[in-house]
Amino acid sequence: MHAGSDNCVSRPTDAWFETPLGAAVLQCEEAVAARLLERVFGFVAVSVGQWWPAGSFLNGCAIRRHLQLGSDAGDLISPLDNLALASDSIDAILLPHTLEFVASPQRLLREVERVLVGEGHVLIFGFNPWSGWSARRLTRSRRFPEHGRPLTASRLTDWLGLLGFEVLATEGLFRRPPIGHAGLLHRLEGLENPRWLPLPGNAYAILARKHVYAMTPLKPAWERRRRLTSGLPTPARGMNTINK
Repeated sequence: MHAGSDNCVSRPTDAWFETPLGAAVLQCEEAVAARLLERVFGFVAVSVGQWWPAGSFLNGCAIRRHLQLGSDAGDLISPLDNLALASDSIDAILLPHTLEFVASPQRLLREVERVLVGEGHVLIFGFNPWSGWSARRLTRSRRFPEHGRPLTASRLTDWLGLLGFEVLATEGLFRRPPIGHAGLLHRLEGLENPRWLPLPGNAYAILARKHVYAMTPLKPAWERRRRLTSGLPTPARGMNTINK
């Protein structure tokens, strides 16, 4: 399905994930998700989107009830620009490259903000369009989804800030070249450690928390003035006259 025709995610393309490169990307993101979600708690976590096989991404968090939401498949079927979820009802949401395959990623993010509980978390995965290879270059691989539109991590961070989210972590990941040899990909796994070789990630992960601002009720102006003057001494009788 073309991303521009509807705010829906493309159908799963399992063949690419069975290749050495697709399997390596998936394994790398699973490890990052497990680490970032280790201390995310709650009752319900939802993975939005159906083309990226992220069924095991939520296993690392303490939330045990996991649901899959898609536009035409999953535990819940819903348009992605109007999620069939109650407001303030979900503790964690996973967007595994989902924003790259919808017509309006900003609208989906607004829906995510609506359905998350206060202090709820969202974990976003995306391809880095400025890396050595991006989702657009991957589309040249046979059977890879063709309509992805990568977004920069900085743009998503700005959008999340405008929606009132606090960005907790932004990480680059998968620094290996796009090669199709499983043994060579395994030998180059050390490139994932950026401490000794700061290579940019070909993909990224963003973990953000919905921030809730406490509202302090203001008392009427006359009530505030009364409290300010209540501690002042009362003038004695006759103090307004000047003794000659």
